[in-house]
Amino acid sequence: MFKSLKNISAMTICLLLATNVTVFASTKPADEEHKNPSNSTKIQENSYKRARFKTNVFEKLGITKEDIDNGRKTGKTLFDIAKEKGHSEEDVKKLMIEEKSKYIDDEVQRGAIPKEKAEEIKTHFKEKIEKWDGKLRDNNCSKPLNKKDVYDKIN
Repeated sequence: MFKSLKNISAMTICLLLATNVTVFASTKPADEEHKNPSNSTKIQENSYKRARFKTNVFEKLGITKEDIDNGRKTGKTLFDIAKEKGHSEEDVKKLMIEEKSKYIDDEVQRGAIPKEKAEEIKTHFKEKIEKWDGKLRDNNCSKPLNKKDVYDKIN
């Protein structure tokens, strides 16, 4: 009888521990759900903001999506396309910096980023744009423009 009591006690303790661990692992404060949106939501939001920034710049320069697509196919830079529309390289860079600065100022006003961080971002972006050669990349930027070229280099 003593052995069966030990077994029953051990099984009871295991059940209690298992249920407690499960309960504690599955609880999450309701506030955290709203304060911390999922990464996919942040990625989608940032993608939309980047696309909107590009669209604003292209609209002001009079450049269409077709112009960009054709430029990619023919190896033109954004500066080449802008030049066809009557804009210089300096105009393009200046407009990009202005649009990005407006966007960052809006984010500061909204309280999304602190003012000091905003100035740091603006400075970094300005330096990056001043060094930029105008090359057009895919939306993912890390991928080569033409996969065929990559395969040719490998073989």
